[in-house]
Amino acid sequence: MIAAVKECFAKYATFSSRSMRAEFWYFFLFLILVEIVLTVLNSALLGPSIYETTRPVQEADGSLRTETFTQVDYTSGWLGFVFSLATFVPALAVSWRRLHDVNRPGWWNLAPFVFLLIASALVVQGMLPFFTAASDGASADHLTTLAEGGFNAFSLIPFALAFISIVVLLIWFASPGTDGPNRFGSDPREALP
Repeated sequence: MIAAVKECFAKYATFSSRSMRAEFWYFFLFLILVEIVLTVLNSALLGPSIYETTRPVQEADGSLRTETFTQVDYTSGWLGFVFSLATFVPALAVSWRRLHDVNRPGWWNLAPFVFLLIASALVVQGMLPFFTAASDGASADHLTTLAEGGFNAFSLIPFALAFISIVVLLIWFASPGTDGPNRFGSDPREALP
């Protein structure tokens, strides 16, 4: 694991060549373990994030009452944010190189983000009538407007494609690399002692 992490940081922004499965998976295991440690540190030093929220609850007789509940979140906070920023490029680079090892172009890493961006744009576009009605002071029921034009079946297609692309990427990341050289470079296993 230590060798894989060193290799990923040594190739901080190297998007060419290939990476073995072990290098890829050990690096992501390292990222997860550090996030856990940072979450424990942040919670020990600053305490958890505590939110109090209220929600309406309908009684059996049809009346409404307000219920307050407390939510406690344990996050890695600023420490995790800085760590995520520092490791974003090497994580993207190693996943790019991992796809090269299975003879796939690295830009496939971007597919889930593109589909989520399209889905978000469709949802926002569908919500525009809701915001227009709210800003015009129209007396129409805003929830009805949101339900009619907001999150519809058409906007579910890119969400489904994003999910499918994540599954395909995970399968490729778990697949063995091509034997010998491929169009992206020499076999990284050949350099092993």
